[in-house]
Amino acid sequence: MPAVERTHKNSLGHDQATCDNDSGNPTKVAASKDVKMDHLDRALLHTDPVYRYNYVAKFVDFSDKDVQAIKSVSERLAPLGGVIVDTVYDKLRAFDITWESMAKRHEGYAGEVVEKVQDLKVDSSQIKYRKDMLTQVGRHRIFIFERKLALEIENR
Repeated sequence: MPAVERTHKNSLGHDQATCDNDSGNPTKVAASKDVKMDHLDRALLHTDPVYRYNYVAKFVDFSDKDVQAIKSVSERLAPLGGVIVDTVYDKLRAFDITWESMAKRHEGYAGEVVEKVQDLKVDSSQIKYRKDMLTQVGRHRIFIFERKLALEIENR
């Protein structure tokens, strides 16, 4: 079967060439050459939560539609914040490479740091600190979503 080249839009809206291989499955030919690279301010990325949120949202194509979906279930999710955070940390702990990143001092954490991955437990003070931070960020994000929605309604 001859290879058939096709072009489609990738997640950033750029043309992306693919080719059906001998098995009939599409394969990536090459990245498009017209991808615009955005500059990020590293200091702001680490110090400004809104700047960081905007970057991550753009990186994962998080849209207003996603905000609306989260808002529609936020009241039901809010009481599950601790369960969600525990689930995230269980997943992080499932892989040595992700758990290893937890064995470093987190900005703002002043307690003892367990640096050996094998000694780092999910109930250590540094993990509890990180979990508390994630819970606070989650609550803050829900607040931001609610404020954005309220402003949108007011401006209609």
